[in-house]
Amino acid sequence: MVRGYPKFASQGFNSAYLPIWLQDVGYNTYYVGKLFNAQTVDNYDSPHAAGWTGSDFLLDPYTYEYLNATFQRNHDLPVSYEGRYGADVVAEKAYGFLNDGLRSAAEKPFFLVIAPTAPHSNVHINENLIDGNFSEKSVIQSPPVSADRHKHLFPDAKVPRTKHFNPEEPNSVSWISRLPKQNETNIEFNDHFYRSRLRALQSVDEMIDGVVSRLTEAGVLENTFIFYTTDNGYHIGQHRLQPGKQCAFEEDINIPLVVRGPKIPEGLTSDIVTTHTDLAPTLMKLAGAALRSDFDGTAIPLTVPELQAAVETRQEHVNVEMWGIIMSEGRYGSVLYPNHTYKALRLIGEDYSFLYTVWCSGEHELYDLVVDPYETHNLVAHDVSGSLVFASSSSDLAEGQATVDFPSTSGSTAHTANNHTHSTKDASVGRVVARLDSLLMVLKTCKARECTHPWEVLHPAGNVHDLHDALSAEFDDFYETQQQRVQFSKCEKGYIAESEGPNGVVAWTVEDVGVRGGANWQDLAGIRCCPSNPNCQYIAVSEAWQINRPIDDKGHGTWRERRGLHNFVHFTNAPARAGLFRSAFWHDTVLKACLYDPVLYHLGSGLGVLHEFVLRRNNGEGSEDSDSVPFALRQCNRAIAGLAGGDCGQRNSEVALVACILFVFFESLQGRTSEAIPHCVQGRNLLARIEQSTLKGGFTGLVDPVAARPVIDGLELQARCVPGISTYRNLITDFRDMFLPRFEALHSLDHANATLQAALNSILLAGVDFNQRIRLRDVRKAMAERQSRFLPWLDHWNTRFADLLAQHDTDDDEKWPLRSTQKIQILQVNALVARIMATIDLTRAPSPWAEYAAELRTILRLSSAVLDAHGFGINPTLSEVRFPFLMLGLWVGEGLYYAMARSPEYEVQKRAAQILLAHPCSKARAKGGGGGGGGLEAGTTAEWSVEDWIGFASSAPLHQGTAVLFGGFQPLMAFV
Repeated sequence: MVRGYPKFASQGFNSAYLPIWLQDVGYNTYYVGKLFNAQTVDNYDSPHAAGWTGSDFLLDPYTYEYLNATFQRNHDLPVSYEGRYGADVVAEKAYGFLNDGLRSAAEKPFFLVIAPTAPHSNVHINENLIDGNFSEKSVIQSPPVSADRHKHLFPDAKVPRTKHFNPEEPNSVSWISRLPKQNETNIEFNDHFYRSRLRALQSVDEMIDGVVSRLTEAGVLENTFIFYTTDNGYHIGQHRLQPGKQCAFEEDINIPLVVRGPKIPEGLTSDIVTTHTDLAPTLMKLAGAALRSDFDGTAIPLTVPELQAAVETRQEHVNVEMWGIIMSEGRYGSVLYPNHTYKALRLIGEDYSFLYTVWCSGEHELYDLVVDPYETHNLVAHDVSGSLVFASSSSDLAEGQATVDFPSTSGSTAHTANNHTHSTKDASVGRVVARLDSLLMVLKTCKARECTHPWEVLHPAGNVHDLHDALSAEFDDFYETQQQRVQFSKCEKGYIAESEGPNGVVAWTVEDVGVRGGANWQDLAGIRCCPSNPNCQYIAVSEAWQINRPIDDKGHGTWRERRGLHNFVHFTNAPARAGLFRSAFWHDTVLKACLYDPVLYHLGSGLGVLHEFVLRRNNGEGSEDSDSVPFALRQCNRAIAGLAGGDCGQRNSEVALVACILFVFFESLQGRTSEAIPHCVQGRNLLARIEQSTLKGGFTGLVDPVAARPVIDGLELQARCVPGISTYRNLITDFRDMFLPRFEALHSLDHANATLQAALNSILLAGVDFNQRIRLRDVRKAMAERQSRFLPWLDHWNTRFADLLAQHDTDDDEKWPLRSTQKIQILQVNALVARIMATIDLTRAPSPWAEYAAELRTILRLSSAVLDAHGFGINPTLSEVRFPFLMLGLWVGEGLYYAMARSPEYEVQKRAAQILLAHPCSKARAKGGGGGGGGLEAGTTAEWSVEDWIGFASSAPLHQGTAVLFGGFQPLMAFV
């Protein structure tokens, strides 16, 4: 079985791993010590490990021989250091590369990895292990060797005698449950082994001191991140185990991670859940590199604000897997234990902590570490006897395979085992195990985001984020009867997928798809997942997932494309309901075809990923997935190019126009005006083509050109008006020194609304009065949800404003400079805008706006105060103000639109129109020079007056509330 370095190289990872990515962003990279198992004196150059500016690797079979190590530097031949203490050699080489990095640090930053083998056992590897024939004679293991200068240390140290140290009664399962109790001679030797590990570590401590001292002398310590960790934990005597690792117990998997660097708080300890799969994203983030979409981990929070946010948002799980055999270390443990194959899950929440393990023998373990921190009471213990051995590497389990009944989900709410009560309230052990097993089913085959957010795979609607949510009684049947279970058909020596039981999980969906905002599944349920593949099948699960989740979805693009397609199908009824696009045609042309048509697949997956990204940003979760927007840009551009290029038919032109319109909405959400404007122009060209075809009788019914024209015009005007993303970033940076918490400041810019819903709301309102297909019940439900979701936050925010303003009245003026006062006023404007949008009854548009006259006057008053404080007078330009936040107050969407156009208080209209006139977009001119009517274009002679703007607002075909001309919701969302 190929393993270690040869396996790494054969899979193509030698050209796609961390040092190469760091070099791509300008780093020098160095490595000293052990890089891989099975990187040997014979295969080190087949190929050479790529990506290192300088390297000096330890090579097998001498990696773990403390006094006989072999190193291989760069592309040189291996060199033996027999007789020298290996950790000291590692230190010397590390200091050399550190000096190299420091010499060029002014031009290029550096990344240095130091990987000594201490305190690993001293291991002499025989040839048969290198050949792959592992046996008890393959290795000779002995306690780790310390440097002579450390041999006298820790003379009285012993393995801590904890509750689970060499217990009277055995615990755990499989071969562990049959271990004998250790005698005093065995324990005395293990104490010696423990002291040897402590002594061997002293050379590592000295190495750390040497690195820190050199960084200090070079004057770069405070600008350098230092990570200290290890690859595994260790047990000695716990659960009667001989010295070793490779179990799922806490001693083996809970390892140190110590970080020092800029903005990292001194002495702070955090218990948030992280894994080594998070290290690459963390280092990439610190290096300023874009995070890859295929990472199975996420960046570790390091600063105080990040750690505080992680309490609510960080993952709660660690996946642990092991295959094959285990050979304990030490004098009394050199025995091969077969069938050491298992899958385990550690789950840690605010008030729960579990270890759940499924063994290839069919045995299960569940430990509740809140009340059983030493993992001595298996909550799903059964009387399992018999032993299992390998007949061959691919043999079936022996006929006498132990079987375990899966625990029932019925019974009392507090299961007891050995007088032990578990910590999860109101949940039987069976209910907990059912959830943990399903989560482990996701993790055992997960990729990318599925590994960091596995609950999303089980609950795509986003209604479950942790075990507490999953334990809701409404999911009992879903977890108990609908899910497959983690199991093995064989005990293998390595990962053999065919032996690891079923894969895939059922996804939960709600009964009322329409309320969730998704397409009606009945429109799509009968479609084959791929017309060219008659054997293609859907997962036989809930109705909504039958739409777009083929079983053989490997042929349906990447995980991100598949997930994006799912999101696309479940939000794209919004344009159909808006009156601009005909529902039946949209479903027939796009939703059905997107499952197999390549161009429409790009469109659907791109827009779906953008949809999810925006919603996550609105919930404060978007920063960890920086590849979403670039991915969606590529997908949508590929789709639009394919649909609009050449002599495409009328149907493709109309679909491409829809894509342009929807895509511009999303680009506006991100403030990406440089991308939005070309799509607006492209949309205008497509619309002209559609209009010509319509005159010739080629209209297919997807797009209503009369309704689409003002939308395109308004989107282009807005795109040319809203500041680009670079301006936004600068202003956000300036905003962070605000005394308000950063979350509140950013959330005000996210405008306290369901962001995507607001983006499409302008179009949706257009159909309220003249399109009877819109179900007002759905609109009312959506608004009720919005109100219940955001009003508590708004109430809290208003209280904060009152406190701040009261403080302003009592504090010295020096503490409250003019700029801070203006920021309060701007934020207060945003709060008013958010409150209006959270409470207004859209089913009564346009009449409800009269109820918000006071709020609109306050918005204009506060905005005017900011302008006057800067001395801009009545006609400032955007370049003068440099406060796009101000536009959030001035462009209130439909509210300001009606205040300008229909309020009897003409001064309010005049003030708002004058401000709009002063904006750079006032360069736009009316087609034909008139004050009301058609679309907008540059090139005519007469600039609009205040009356022209008001007249246009009163008579333009936007009159039912779209108001995209004045920005609609878009200026608000330019700052999401």
